[in-house]
Amino acid sequence: MLSKSSLLVPGPVARFGREVDALVSPVLRTVKTPLQVVSFWGAIGLPFVLVGVLANGLESTGAALSFVALVVLNLLALYVGHGHKQP
Repeated sequence: MLSKSSLLVPGPVARFGREVDALVSPVLRTVKTPLQVVSFWGAIGLPFVLVGVLANGLESTGAALSFVALVVLNLLALYVGHGHKQP
């Protein structure tokens, strides 16, 4: 009997997808840990930069955009780095 996924994806496309996964998975495993470490520590350090930007004021458009970009970067770093050193 055919599985539900085999009805949705033609055989050659499914094979190609498995081959791509087999090639990409080792690269992702190699990059994942260093990226999590950098993101984790970046999420810890970025709030200090944010305080510095706030201390200088947000009067100019550039300073306000920098602040918003740093907040977004901090949220991204929190998301990516949340799994660091978890069992």
